[in-house]
Amino acid sequence: MGRVAKARHNLICKRPVLLRGIEAALSSGLRTCRKTTMRLGTALRMNEDRIKFVTVSTQRSGSTWLTDLLNSHHDIVSYTELLLLKGEGTPDWGRYKDIVYWKSYQKSLSGAGKMLRPLGIYSYLDRVFSAHPEVKALGLKVMYTQIARMPETLCYMKSRNVHVIHLVRSNLLDIVLSSMVKAARGVAHMREQPKLKQSKIYVEPLALLTQLKKRQREQRLFSMLLRGLGLPYLEVSYENLSLEKKYLGECVQFLGCSYSSLESDMLRINPGSHDELVENIDELISILGKTEFSRMLRV
Repeated sequence: MGRVAKARHNLICKRPVLLRGIEAALSSGLRTCRKTTMRLGTALRMNEDRIKFVTVSTQRSGSTWLTDLLNSHHDIVSYTELLLLKGEGTPDWGRYKDIVYWKSYQKSLSGAGKMLRPLGIYSYLDRVFSAHPEVKALGLKVMYTQIARMPETLCYMKSRNVHVIHLVRSNLLDIVLSSMVKAARGVAHMREQPKLKQSKIYVEPLALLTQLKKRQREQRLFSMLLRGLGLPYLEVSYENLSLEKKYLGECVQFLGCSYSSLESDMLRINPGSHDELVENIDELISILGKTEFSRMLRV
């Protein structure tokens, strides 16, 4: 199966499994959170002076770029996806690489922490949030998929009063197309301009429409779930962050820090116009033109 065909298969087949996981977290996550907090919250105490935060998002929504920006602030440390399912050793991407991935930490556990994953998660995240005591705010990036697999992260967030930055991407079409481009070209992020001209991709119109609806549902579910935790919460869109500096300022102030210029050398991989990216753009216009997603097209 070629890269494009495999990407299309994954988009169609794997997202329903994730949505079922999200719905399960939405219906039972808060109840589990209360029980686990009662059992573990009093046993594990930390210094509450510094703001702890998570940036929650889905893949291809600009979360790596936002992490890069936050790390350019002298009072903020923001780790990458430390809960990454396939993460081994220390991250090879991002400014801070002094904490091992959860998977590697889990292998080192013994006793109750090894047998009971929630105990291990509490121990691990306490270790993460204890790093770099010199900064005012420290956090990490957590994906929807990771919360769906490990809902005890919600319990931890509740018991530790973790601030939540929920990064969304208003243009869902950009998320789906970016995921397809990543699968087809094998490139997730760039800090240098590509040397070769990138070819266009073919997009199955009906499969795309299905994915847009599922992405929309996923984003709404997580907004409800995260707001329901009752934690300090800030929802911000990638589009606003990339257009106006004031939204970056809101993120910095939300983390208890004074605003200063934030910088990132990450580059956009995909062109601004969808007709430069998709070879069958006329088909997409025909299918999406009759739906609420037509406004997301840029041609």
